[in-house]
Amino acid sequence: MNMPGLNTFIALSVFILSAIATPILADEMPRLPEQSEHTKDIAGSIEDVIALQKAYWGDCGPLLDAVPEDSISVTMDPKKRRLAIELLERGLCLPFNPELSLRLIEAGHDQKDPRATLLLGWRYWFGYGVDADIERAKDLIDEAMLAFTPYQTSVTTAWTQFLNGRQVPDYVREWDGWFARQVDTEEKKVLFAYHLLDGALILPDGRLLGSRPKIASKWFSVLSVKNYEIQYRYGILLYAGRFGEEARRDADYMLMRPARCHFLPAVMTMAEISFKEGLDGVPGGWENAYIWYRVAEALGIDVESQLRTAKMNLSPLDLYGNDLHLENRIDIWMDKGSSC
Repeated sequence: MNMPGLNTFIALSVFILSAIATPILADEMPRLPEQSEHTKDIAGSIEDVIALQKAYWGDCGPLLDAVPEDSISVTMDPKKRRLAIELLERGLCLPFNPELSLRLIEAGHDQKDPRATLLLGWRYWFGYGVDADIERAKDLIDEAMLAFTPYQTSVTTAWTQFLNGRQVPDYVREWDGWFARQVDTEEKKVLFAYHLLDGALILPDGRLLGSRPKIASKWFSVLSVKNYEIQYRYGILLYAGRFGEEARRDADYMLMRPARCHFLPAVMTMAEISFKEGLDGVPGGWENAYIWYRVAEALGIDVESQLRTAKMNLSPLDLYGNDLHLENRIDIWMDKGSSC
């Protein structure tokens, strides 16, 4: 073979070999392994887990009964949808169909399912079925990871389970480590909740996260368990409408919890709120103010002036001590609640 012919042969050989070795295109979804450690956790019900195990053994019948192919749609039950996404992306008992799984993921994201949001962020990070968009991916990952945070000291379990063997975006690991450092003490957890509410949280890549009142409310709710001071702070924020007007109706309940346990700031706040309601003509306002000021007085606070005003505005029945209901409430509230 002459030199030009040899060069042509070599060039053609290199081209063929490179074509064979070329990695999958960014917009093509790689088929995931049929078996994965966390699919059983995503399956949800015990029946679905058993059906999944039978599918691994070659019996797809029970799994297709649980998730029939003709039932797969964007409006399907969220738990079934999560399982369907895994089956479609693994080609397990259902045809490998990453386009359909993407539609299910987008539907889940629209319905505020953080698991679907994480998978959508994963798609944008690697450009699977969508145009790669790192900034969009980060926004989605932020949204998903924040949704996981109130119930876990680390988000590792959540993203490990729901990525379920998929290649992990660098930003997910970065976010996980950053979050662990943000909440490694009780004081930092409270500060994290306030930063979520105030929009003062600086994300791992330096971006400033806007206010997230719904996530912040979940944080305060979790932190308030058996913590009178956090219950009181949370109640004040609710009363001020920081979590929206709809959530404001929970303020009295949240403030009542520490007040019934004689946490003094909460007692005084309940008294002052009731006093204002009395001035505004709200039924029961003066009665509640009188009771709370009586409790405050018993706790050693000088509320003589407020107590006098509240007493003057009681109904004649209350004023002369003839209302047994009022006296019973005073006796009850003078004692700490049974849950204190």
